[in-house]
Amino acid sequence: MTSAVPYEPDDFDNNPFAESSVIIQPEVAASSSVTAQAHDSNTITSPKQTPQGVHSSTATTDHPTPALSKQQQLDKSRAQAAQKQSKEDEELNSPFHAFPTDNDLKRYLPERINKNSFSLAIKVVEIEKNGTYQYKNPVVKINAQVKNIPGFRKQLYKEVRRTFKELEALYRYLIFNNIEVLVPALPNIPALYNPGSTEFINSLAGSLQDWFIRICSNPILIRNQEFVLFLEQNDFSYTPSKTKPSSNSVMATGIKRKTLKQFQPPYDASQDLAEYRPMVKSIYLQSQKLLEKLDKLLRLQKQSSSINVEFYTKMSELAPLEENPDMGKIWVRFNKIMQLFNEFDLIEELTLNASLTETFQLISDDCYNIKEALTNRHLLMRELINAEENTRKKHSTINKLKNKSILDPERVEEAIRSLELATNYEKELKYQVKRTTYEMLVESQDYINYLVNLIKRTFKSIAQHQIQQERKKLQLLSANKLIHPQESLGRLGRESLPLNTTNAANLDSIDRSVPIKHDEDSWNSRPKKAFENNTENFGSLLKDDNGPDELLSDETSRVDAKSAASLLAGASF
Repeated sequence: MTSAVPYEPDDFDNNPFAESSVIIQPEVAASSSVTAQAHDSNTITSPKQTPQGVHSSTATTDHPTPALSKQQQLDKSRAQAAQKQSKEDEELNSPFHAFPTDNDLKRYLPERINKNSFSLAIKVVEIEKNGTYQYKNPVVKINAQVKNIPGFRKQLYKEVRRTFKELEALYRYLIFNNIEVLVPALPNIPALYNPGSTEFINSLAGSLQDWFIRICSNPILIRNQEFVLFLEQNDFSYTPSKTKPSSNSVMATGIKRKTLKQFQPPYDASQDLAEYRPMVKSIYLQSQKLLEKLDKLLRLQKQSSSINVEFYTKMSELAPLEENPDMGKIWVRFNKIMQLFNEFDLIEELTLNASLTETFQLISDDCYNIKEALTNRHLLMRELINAEENTRKKHSTINKLKNKSILDPERVEEAIRSLELATNYEKELKYQVKRTTYEMLVESQDYINYLVNLIKRTFKSIAQHQIQQERKKLQLLSANKLIHPQESLGRLGRESLPLNTTNAANLDSIDRSVPIKHDEDSWNSRPKKAFENNTENFGSLLKDDNGPDELLSDETSRVDAKSAASLLAGASF
């Protein structure tokens, strides 16, 4: 038995034992069945001859015309199916684009094409107590809104309670069952704040809300049916449908994963992702080093604070050495003030350390997830290489069977079946590799933008906290007459405004032993000016002979901000 079609090892659809394709597509299979039925009908009707020759000749000339038209239609459908299959194979074998085009998104990532037509929004409402273990497993109360996602029984979910461990279970499920997605890292519970405090609740609620926003912005993750279980099960009863990767998954775990990571990674046709993984790994390692440095710095700051407390306490012991009892009271008062000042310093340092630790811990976890996701892609590419090698071996086996003089039908059928399975598995892996590559190309750019915004937001928040703590320290020193009022926040941002000489003389003559009264300005120790009949005063200024500009500028230099606001509020225009 020989085939009229020359055998080519690279052509997987070429059957060496017949002229038809090895992998019969549904359209081709249907067309072939129709052809067989048409052929059988022709063979059955052709022997029916009429007894008269004229009629028989007429019958033989009438039947071939519709048979030829059917044959032409079948040939046309076969050609279209073969052309479609060859186009799909050519597209699968084509190299990666630098960034997915609209056609790539339509073929490999249809969720991103239609992402505006469906959505899932989850909002953190409250952080509740969970017995005595609030710092380990707090309860999160959430609301959710669903739009055009199949599987959900309603559109609004209110006051769904889930523990932090249940969020961790959902997080692990998303990682195991979405290897093409760079799943955002779940933030840790803040450990630098007291459980139940306002800072603890605000920090945890803000970080979890940020995580839910990142999760819900991914169109592939929100279409996962696991969110149906997560939102619709009763409080504290959520259990993920899978707790570990499937046995047939390319995502290896344990010792097997460590062994495979020791091999040289396969050739990566996507240059961006080939350069992205080393960059992410370096960010991860540097973040780990920064976290270690911040931990050491925190311990040193606490030690420094305790040493300062001891120093100011010993300074207060100098009070008995003073001959004047008032001088002894000054030392005691100085000790109390500096103890408060030291606490402000410690709070400022702890806030800075906590913000940096929380941010770099999140960056470290994100980069670790991205690094492992790119490793899974390498494992998938290595599996594709093995599948291609297996397909070539199946072709070689069929080639050997073809050259034999005696063929075993069972072995031939088994070889064809194994070749078909190997070819289909290879096509499936090619599709999965392209889908994973294009999704990671999109998400890699998104993560870079998120990282930049996160760092900007973090340092902005740190600057605001630092300014607030410095204001508190200046207010403490100014209120206790340890610094001159001109050096406090009263002149901050108003250095260009003229200072009246009379007011300057009054500032120099202030008795620093007298505490500040409640009717004085808490920022600069200057007495507040009360303005009565503001409208009349404002009108008299405009009618003065010296000119309104000089009087207004002179009045501006003598009033503070609050008095000026009350003056302007009382004026009628």
